[in-house]
Amino acid sequence: MHAEKEWSASRYDQSFAFVSYFGESMLDWLEPQALEIIIDLGCGSGDLTMKLVESGAQVIGIDASESMLAIAGSKVPEAQFLHQDGHSFSVEQEVDAVFSNAALHWMTRPTEVIASIHRALKPGGRFAAEFGGKGNIAPLVEAVHQSFIAQGYSDRHSSMPWYFPAIGEYSSMLERQGLEVMKAQMIDRPTVLSDGEEGIKSWLRMFAGAYFEGLPQGAIRSLYEEIEQRLRPDYYDAQQKCWSLPYRRIRVMAIKTAV
Repeated sequence: MHAEKEWSASRYDQSFAFVSYFGESMLDWLEPQALEIIIDLGCGSGDLTMKLVESGAQVIGIDASESMLAIAGSKVPEAQFLHQDGHSFSVEQEVDAVFSNAALHWMTRPTEVIASIHRALKPGGRFAAEFGGKGNIAPLVEAVHQSFIAQGYSDRHSSMPWYFPAIGEYSSMLERQGLEVMKAQMIDRPTVLSDGEEGIKSWLRMFAGAYFEGLPQGAIRSLYEEIEQRLRPDYYDAQQKCWSLPYRRIRVMAIKTAV
């Protein structure tokens, strides 16, 4: 569920395809069935929406980015797409499942999201998701914070734009709102970035814009350089000329209890 302030949807689709690639194995947890109605929450540019459609399901893709939905709609005309905020989305009828990949960490009020998921599901309906967990990209977050302090922006360094919960914290929230957790994992997934030497800067431009809002371009360039230098010793492979980041992912499968 991507903020409309606004990602380059085409650049995301071309340079960050690994996001969908890694999430594809979550479909094995979901086990989509023909004729089921399934929501793809935070569908982005539609790559996994397409996989859901290929299973024979009727799919509703929901995202907050109109540009992402435009690309998704061109890829998967068989699906229905809704421009909605994931915190408060709604559909006309209860669905068999809600699926989400790499989106829930953008929704920073998780109790509202879970309430919307619960409302959307039939009794016995399934919720399967993968998203950033506690410690995800922690070295990058620390490098951003330290760079802000070093360059005189200490008032901005605590404004992390993501929600990365511990697995117990998130599972407890699901249980409290009527979703019984059947499986949950925290996995470490070191991830090689696209764009070679420019990998960290490209990642910051795509995903971390909230940190830099309102700053002049010169200041942003200077911060990018400092962040890059702080990360280079541990996360740049000079031989392969590529960057990586230590992703940590929560995977969860839950069922709406019949009450």
